[in-house]
Amino acid sequence: MVQKDISLARFTSFQIGGNSRLFCKLENAETLTKTMELFASERNSLFILGGGSNVLINDTGFDGLTLRIATRGIQISNNAPDNVIVVVEAGESWDKVVETCVNRNLWGIENLSHIPGTAGAAVVQNIGAYGQEISDVLISVDVYDLQEKRGKTLSAEECSFAYRRSIFNTSAVEKYLILRIHLNLSTIENPQLTYADVERYFNKIKIAHPSALEMRQGIIRIRDAKFPYPDYRNGGNAGSFFKNFKLNELQYEEVIRKVHDLAGGSYSARLTKSMLRTDAELRTLPTAVLIDSLGLKGYGRGGAQINYTQPLVILNKGTASAMDVLAVFHDVRQMIFKRFGLIVENEPQLVGFSNSELERVFCIE
Repeated sequence: MVQKDISLARFTSFQIGGNSRLFCKLENAETLTKTMELFASERNSLFILGGGSNVLINDTGFDGLTLRIATRGIQISNNAPDNVIVVVEAGESWDKVVETCVNRNLWGIENLSHIPGTAGAAVVQNIGAYGQEISDVLISVDVYDLQEKRGKTLSAEECSFAYRRSIFNTSAVEKYLILRIHLNLSTIENPQLTYADVERYFNKIKIAHPSALEMRQGIIRIRDAKFPYPDYRNGGNAGSFFKNFKLNELQYEEVIRKVHDLAGGSYSARLTKSMLRTDAELRTLPTAVLIDSLGLKGYGRGGAQINYTQPLVILNKGTASAMDVLAVFHDVRQMIFKRFGLIVENEPQLVGFSNSELERVFCIE
């Protein structure tokens, strides 16, 4: 059923956002057919809303049709002696998917534990954490093509995955509606312990070869200590608001030198320890260390504030407007550029903002 003037704030982990002019909850194929007919007939702008954990919606709301994906289901079937195919409906809770697979002793997504949001949204963002990305195990995505008005299946290659990117949040933002995803997981033990936080945690508890369940439990404890899981009672957040950087080795070393000059050896040492090679040429630079070295933990504007324990996170202290959040993002972005010459990008999707508002946020002065 299509509703009118529905507040979107309550459907997001930020707890920020105005009304959507039209709103529909997608629970089955029948709902999809009727909604797509409305979308085509009224030529509405379309906003596809999953779990609402990676989005910031303007306080003025969204002048179009919001389609909330609420389909559920996880199917697991043997594919080969060492591999299992997992088919997940797009509206299923991502963390429930991880929990279900870990309980079956399946490997490949255990380090992606405790990430809020839906399975469909996980693919859009190509979520990643502690050495794993969903693209590592994705086989294909079933979608509805909004332009051709038919269902189809896209291979992982056709999704054009990159760091926090896919065609679904770049070149094909309004072309596809994700219906379900297909994953290829392994029954062979393969704990990913390369990240310093993960290695340190398991060294501390003296487990050299953790099981999938122990990996999940460890990741949850690590994340809880750093990332505040969206808590609506305290206003909420959208997880990491700032993306990390991908730099070649010379660029990375230049940033280490600048951080050392600015904040001292303890900060540059943290960057040196974090120099993980993510592919043949690039390394991941943790933006959190840059923010911390600038003394910006706790920095705020209005009701929005940089989190103390994990400065990639912008907190809604309970009264933040969308523009408060973007003001914090703008200020931090500006300071990182002035000190390090790097331009940081946002992770969450920004919805309902005018071009002029976004230009002010993203300008470098």
